[in-house]
Amino acid sequence: MDQFGRMPMPTGTKLRTAESLIFGVGEAWLGRAVFEVPTDANASYNFFADQLPRQGWTMVASVRGKKSLLVFTRGDRSATIEIEDSGLFSGSLASMTVGLVGSTGGAPAGAGVVVQPLGGAGARRP
Repeated sequence: MDQFGRMPMPTGTKLRTAESLIFGVGEAWLGRAVFEVPTDANASYNFFADQLPRQGWTMVASVRGKKSLLVFTRGDRSATIEIEDSGLFSGSLASMTVGLVGSTGGAPAGAGVVVQPLGGAGARRP
């Protein structure tokens, strides 16, 4: 879990590597990480809503329901966390997507990978 820098995780959280796509490490990581969290969805929501601001993240939006959503920013980065109860075990699933705010240029310098967005300003949408 040290790979995720100052991104707090509940004790006992496990990364689902097969479902995750992560570029970089520490404070420079970006991508999508899927976690098995040992607490139910309500407790997981409360954890992230409480702990991320303590690490300098600002909550900009949230929706609480059967599938909850939290959106945070810190500097030039954004983090979106989707949380839902898991039918496979007694905890919950948290899917965290981290990227750069307003960027179309890909990964931050030094991340070791360049990610280009799909389509451009003139791309057609279905």
